[in-house]
Amino acid sequence: MNAGMIELRLDERLGDHSLYWLAKQTGIAYSTIHKLATTDPVGITFPVLDKLCGALKCSPGDLLARVSEPSRRNKRAKRPSQRQRTDVRIRR
Repeated sequence: MNAGMIELRLDERLGDHSLYWLAKQTGIAYSTIHKLATTDPVGITFPVLDKLCGALKCSPGDLLARVSEPSRRNKRAKRPSQRQRTDVRIRR
């Protein structure tokens, strides 16, 4: 059995609207909307999904899709964690 993944297809439903517009329509923080649209979210609550569907006039099935390979939507490189950072010290 192939392990699939659920993706949020927010960009397909937004059309000409911006993430800012969606945040204003739903009352969801812009930072939350931005994370949902630009990264691969781990989860989404039913109230958030309901607000998104209400603003975009769609059903949950229009926003969610099961895919075999996750898309790489995160355009920004992740910052390395504290442990991964190389500590460079300048001696004077």
